[in-house]
Amino acid sequence: MAGVVAASRLLVACVVAIAVTVPANEARAETQDASALLKTLRQHLDRAALARRQGERFDIRDLPTSPPDVATIVGISRQVLLDALGPSTVDCRRTPVRNSITGQLGRIAPCRLEDDLVYSFHALPKGSGGGGTELLVQFEGRATCTRAQWVRTQ
Repeated sequence: MAGVVAASRLLVACVVAIAVTVPANEARAETQDASALLKTLRQHLDRAALARRQGERFDIRDLPTSPPDVATIVGISRQVLLDALGPSTVDCRRTPVRNSITGQLGRIAPCRLEDDLVYSFHALPKGSGGGGTELLVQFEGRATCTRAQWVRTQ
């Protein structure tokens, strides 16, 4: 009987060790995925900035590969995002603007809340109107990202 109890305890210990190890490994893989994504996004932001300086048209959606999946940004702290991507392209803390059609106050597109970060992954020649692909990163008052999505402005 003592052997069965010892074997049961060993089995429970092994299961607990596996349960603790797997999330740590998954978290490490997610961190590596997020780091690679942030590096890729920084390269695309640099390409958009170069196009702006040269007066060229650029949009991340025009690249041979579609914009990367940004789901791994969720859970990353604001500071890590700012360190990797730099300051937000759009200042969502600015005074809300009045909609010329409805007269209602709203945020600068595509801002939803004042703590959002928005990065422009497009460039237009000087004098051109329009918009392009933006990355909207939302925090909803938290220190870590709660949602990240690609949006298109006009």
